[in-house]
Amino acid sequence: MDIYNILNANSKSPIIVSFPHSGTYVPDFIKNSMRKSVVLTNMDWFLPELFDFLNAKGITQIISNVSRYVVDLNRDSGNLNPDNYKQSVIYETNTFGTPLYENSLNKMEIAKRIETFYKPYHEELRRQLESKILQFEKVYLIDMHSFFQQYNEDICLGNSDGATSGKDTMEVLKKNLQANGFSTNTNSIFKGGNTIKYYRKLFGNAFQGLILEINYRAYIDNRYFGEEEVVAYNKELFKDSKGRLEKTLEKTFDIWTKI
Repeated sequence: MDIYNILNANSKSPIIVSFPHSGTYVPDFIKNSMRKSVVLTNMDWFLPELFDFLNAKGITQIISNVSRYVVDLNRDSGNLNPDNYKQSVIYETNTFGTPLYENSLNKMEIAKRIETFYKPYHEELRRQLESKILQFEKVYLIDMHSFFQQYNEDICLGNSDGATSGKDTMEVLKKNLQANGFSTNTNSIFKGGNTIKYYRKLFGNAFQGLILEINYRAYIDNRYFGEEEVVAYNKELFKDSKGRLEKTLEKTFDIWTKI
């Protein structure tokens, strides 16, 4: 299996959408080392399907096929805090704090995962960002995620309190989401992970980076989500959300390219 998929790599748009947590693949050599009863919770279930309209619009996408429980692509590769999934590049519990392994991972195992799965994804992402900046003198990156916590908002946006994008970039997306019936908050629950911070530091103002987190209840099903692996979604809810997201992003991208 490919570690990631890259779609519309040579598109005529300055926009990239990244899906770092949508993969579910766990290689056998890792799966066999996990506890048999482990539940791999809180992945970004069905996000590439939810945003599949981006392909027809020619938007560049990089989609991870590898589970966040193999390596977390939205973390600093040097951050090794295995007991805290919110910080560590590789963690040893699931998002409910349940241990994944009988024994702690050694440094060699961790280094192998970073070299095999983390570096190729970010090498490709960097190539795409550099290509857009060379072509358009700017690039917009949406780091796309979903969340299971029982917050009220449909969608949470973040740009590290204004550090990773201009105010107009954020406000255009927020306004269009609200116009299409999504409740939002900004830099409250999710401010953005390592990816948008790292590339803003690398490319400066030519890089406009945002994180978008959509609530499971806004596209999978309007229910409580516990320690579980999600295998299906409410088709009517999914279709409705997809339609409104398409309208939102179509208008947003049109404005961004003119800013």
